[in-house]
Order: sequence, then structure tokens, then C-alpha cells
Amino acid sequence: MTGHTPGPWRVDSTVSLGAYGVWTAYSTHPGYDGAGYESPICSMNPAEQLIPREQRDANARLIAAAPELLEALKEQVRGAEWRQENEPDNWNGADDEALERARAAIEAAEGKDGAG
Repeated sequence: MTGHTPGPWRVDSTVSLGAYGVWTAYSTHPGYDGAGYESPICSMNPAEQLIPREQRDANARLIAAAPELLEALKEQVRGAEWRQENEPDNWNGADDEALERARAAIEAAEGKDGAG
């Protein structure tokens, strides 16, 4: 599996280039020259009525923040692992559970959990 498309990602809540959703300025498109070409990360049907517009907008913001959230979580895990190793007196069982949940979330995002 290859990694995800690099960020930053942005939300376009208007119908742009035929899609409403999350976009990136990064592209592996063969003609990409770094100037003004955007690629869709995901799109949402603007006519979809089953999910209210406010909720679709919130979903798009969460998806757009995913690259930054993943990197921040990785930084927190590295810090926690350092603390676990170097400051064991400041570590407790609740920290173990949170660290394992964070590791599992990273594995899921990177497709290493067997689900993708």
C-alpha cells in the first residue's frame, strides 16, 4: 500500500470542478507542474438529502484535517513512548490504554490493521 496523498487538504463547499468536497493542490497527475492544478481527495453529492448540509460540511472538515491529525497523533505517540521508557514513574495503566488506542488508530489510517 502506498501512503496517502500529502496535505494540506482543503474543503470546497461550493460545487467546484463538478465535485463538492475535499481537495489537495498536490497531484501525481502526469501533467502536473505545481501550478494551479488540484485533485479531489473525496467528493460528496451536493444533492444528497439523507445527511444534512451542516453534517456533510463537518465531515468534509474532519477529512480535510486528516493528514495533520495523523501527524499530530504520531508525534504524541513518540512522546508517550519516550516518557514510558525514560520516566516510568510518571506512567500509569490509563496511559497504556490510550497509547494502544493511538497506535491502533495510526495502523488503521495507514492500512496496517488488515482492514484495508
